Amino acid sequence: MVLFALPEPPHGRRSLGTVLREVPGTVAAGLRLATGSALLRHLMLSAMVAGVVLNSVELLTPGRLAALTGTAELGTTAFAVVSALGVAGLATAGGAYVLLYAGGGVTGLLRQELTHKSVTAAQRTTVTSVGSLSLQLGGGVSNFAIGLPAAVYGVGPAWALVAGLALASALLFLRLPALQPALLPRQAERL
Repeated sequence: MVLFALPEPPHGRRSLGTVLREVPGTVAAGLRLATGSALLRHLMLSAMVAGVVLNSVELLTPGRLAALTGTAELGTTAFAVVSALGVAGLATAGGAYVLLYAGGGVTGLLRQELTHKSVTAAQRTTVTSVGSLSLQLGGGVSNFAIGLPAAVYGVGPAWALVAGLALASALLFLRLPALQPALLPRQAERL
């Protein structure tokens, strides 16, 4: 279905060398595109915060469960069970995971819809890649920004930091700039 509903614009065949030479320019164009609009800046920042939250769950939960169960092995097993139950939505223990991932899904859909309406078809792939990189950057940064406080002060303050960041990021959606229609093709070429 996706192949027919979202076709790629036609383009000629290019060599691997040509594609690789175009990468720096494409990255620069993507960054200009994502930072050139207040709405897209908000959406990319939201993606970055989502990366922090998702990575923090993966980073902090196993250690917390190991502390609660007494051993790393039992903690790992508990994490696997809670994750499985959370995905299936079958247990109260997994309820927080269901809520987290459902909320993440809703905001992810909102980000994608607003992004889709803000750029042209030719720009969509590039800006989607920038959004993905924003999410990954948030995850990578959180390894240090959340992992270090967790190691020094404990998991509780680290969770509080992540929760505060997630709640603060909700303001990004409350104060979204007005949706601007996608740029005309000639305007898009200048980016």
